[in-house]
Amino acid sequence: MTSKNTPAAGDLIHFRSSMSVALGESTDGRVFHRGEELVLTADIIEASKDRLGNSWLDLDASEQVKRYGKQVWGHGPVPDDVDFYNGGDTASRDIARIRTRDAAMAISDPVQRAAAWEAVRAEFGTPATSWSTSS
Repeated sequence: MTSKNTPAAGDLIHFRSSMSVALGESTDGRVFHRGEELVLTADIIEASKDRLGNSWLDLDASEQVKRYGKQVWGHGPVPDDVDFYNGGDTASRDIARIRTRDAAMAISDPVQRAAAWEAVRAEFGTPATSWSTSS
């Protein structure tokens, strides 16, 4: 199932869906989320192989859809049309809101900061509360 487009060490890939990736034989893996990028190393490529030598990195977009029901990763940087979060993925959306909010808070100019805050509210709305009332 090896593809002509199998990435090599030093290549950049991006994730279109969350995926757990082994970072090497002697290290733990981590979950990469939609919109994140990864520069591949020889260790990552080797750790991606199963006992038969097949790797998820060998799958092209159509093979990923056949196996996972969707494209999970792609070659190169994250395209502009791939948001960090999926519309129905509230956890990733909350992370995206926090990151965008933190970037807005870091702006020193009060007028620019207010505009950035307004953009956060326009994109994500107000955050959900963490409390509830009992009836």
